[in-house]
Amino acid sequence: MDPIDKAIAAIEAPSPKEQLSYRKAAKKLASPYCIYLFYPLFSFPLSDTQIANRQLLNPQQESELVSYIEDLTSDGLPPTKAMVQNFASEIAQKRVGEGWVTRFVYRNKDHLISKWVTGLDCTCSKADSWLKYKLYFDLIHRK
Repeated sequence: MDPIDKAIAAIEAPSPKEQLSYRKAAKKLASPYCIYLFYPLFSFPLSDTQIANRQLLNPQQESELVSYIEDLTSDGLPPTKAMVQNFASEIAQKRVGEGWVTRFVYRNKDHLISKWVTGLDCTCSKADSWLKYKLYFDLIHRK
């Protein structure tokens, strides 16, 4: 048996009395302690059911959110990240972070186009002001 396998067996013993801490396992097997610190990080990949249980919205809810975003975008009202965050929070009945929105966009990149994420350009909204139109028409009227 490989030394790392022996150490893992000692750490994951079936009964609590037989289990060793990482430090004790390293000392007993005369190997560097730091090797065992990273073992839990790389131990086992998550199964599909574990991933599904950890997701905030189920696939049906996500597809409904995607279709709602597509409808808003086709109506000329592309939502911002904050708006998507609020929509998802309402659906999940739980606060959604900004990182969730980024991962949601990445998961659904085939359906969502990037223009909905940017929101309204600030320079365009400033250009469409009543004062600017008035100044423009006053200038034309004087000529």
